[in-house]
Amino acid sequence: MSPHVLFPHLQDFRLLQISCDGEAIRLECERTTNTAACPLCEHLTRRVHSRYRRTVRDLPINGMPVLLILHVRKFYCTEPACPRRVFAERLPHVTPPHGQYSVGLRSYLALLVQEAGGAGGARLAQGMGIQVTSRTLLRVLQAQPLPEPKAPRVIGLDDWAWKKRVRYGALVVDLERGRPIALLEQRSVTVVAAWLRQYPTIEIVARDRSEEFAAAIREALPQAVQVADRFHLVSNLVEHLDRFVTRQWKDLCRTLVPPPSLPPGEALASYSPTRAERRFTNAEKGTALYQQACGLHQAGLRHKEIGKRLGVSARTIGRWLSQGSGPATQRRRKKPSHLDRFVPYLLHRWADGCHNGRVLHQEVCDRGYRGGPRKVYKFLQSLRTTRPSPPSKTAPPLPSPLDGVTPRHVVRWLVQPIDERTSAAKGILLLIGQANREVTQTQLLVEEFLTLVRKLRGSELEPWLERGKRDGSQRDTAICPWIGTGQGRGRRRADAALQYWTGGGTQE
Repeated sequence: MSPHVLFPHLQDFRLLQISCDGEAIRLECERTTNTAACPLCEHLTRRVHSRYRRTVRDLPINGMPVLLILHVRKFYCTEPACPRRVFAERLPHVTPPHGQYSVGLRSYLALLVQEAGGAGGARLAQGMGIQVTSRTLLRVLQAQPLPEPKAPRVIGLDDWAWKKRVRYGALVVDLERGRPIALLEQRSVTVVAAWLRQYPTIEIVARDRSEEFAAAIREALPQAVQVADRFHLVSNLVEHLDRFVTRQWKDLCRTLVPPPSLPPGEALASYSPTRAERRFTNAEKGTALYQQACGLHQAGLRHKEIGKRLGVSARTIGRWLSQGSGPATQRRRKKPSHLDRFVPYLLHRWADGCHNGRVLHQEVCDRGYRGGPRKVYKFLQSLRTTRPSPPSKTAPPLPSPLDGVTPRHVVRWLVQPIDERTSAAKGILLLIGQANREVTQTQLLVEEFLTLVRKLRGSELEPWLERGKRDGSQRDTAICPWIGTGQGRGRRRADAALQYWTGGGTQE
């Protein structure tokens, strides 16, 4: 009896015995071919070395497991130049080498784990008479060969970490079909360029700010357009928005935060007079340099020529003109600290005559401070080195709406969708907008730009830029210089990114 009627994959086998003991159906078969090909040199041979039995699990029948007991032969390789002398015949239509499941069962289990997952697939398999664990299902899925990807047109390049900050690979995603198509073990220019050369149909590459990816694309696909993905567009926005809010933060604090009520003539200085005078002098020099650079720029000179006259680089001149200020005119950004919200209380207690660091640390801890005493001691030491103040009774500091708020909090709220902001965040943004008109205009521009990116409205980009220019505040250039009035490769890349990501791309 030929078993291929119920088991088409056993075409070259002859059924020797069939048995059923109530636990499984066992089919004992042997191969009917007389020759076998060496897997190394593919030379056909007839010389049989030995035989052995091999058990393979197959698809169940009516919930009853099926075991294939195959009589497999070993052959001598008669090719003199082949290094392999003995080999076992291959069964490609039944099972792969060293496999314990048939090809049909492996395909079924892979489909089962893909749809139901590891644990769910294992429970379904046991109900159908297949004893398998969730880990085995995952290994079966990982061993399945990937289908050949279609020729991509729009791809995304990003890195992934074997070990963070130590070793990285590259991930390639077909953005039109929304699925990964390649996982490269390295992100070097050589490896990425070699893969890109295989697909000359690629027209658009969305990537991060990696120079390695940029060099690989220019080398392999010079005709392809490099664009920034939406994540890095918003990341660029957040970076420049953070600088803008930080520049405005001190004025906002001066407007919204009431100063501690100290007696006249006993205000505590933050800097010594020598340092203040030195800072004022540097600011004057920086302002003079910036005014000279603006005058030369209006006269039509290039950045390189202006830099030679002023003794700085052309890139520095470009940065001055883009940010609207020169060197030493911006306040140095202070790193946020958990102690910042307790500074008014410490100043109030210092003015009352309490100079004991241990006592003050315990008091701020009772009010919510979670840091160590070192920061408190360091702050008190800065007060001791400045003008001392005699003990005096003062009123407690007034509460401030910016207590516990940093510029990064404001930036995060500005980037968040409006419906995801908390009521407290909306109230603080409203107060900040009322205190500073530039922040209000900036907030409107940011919300409009994020709407373009999130809602894929690429046709509204140019009107958005025009509205930003007509406002007269020039916030579109300060916050988004990569899509401002600049020229060059960066501007072209950003334009292409917005054209694709906000409506130019296709989705499947």
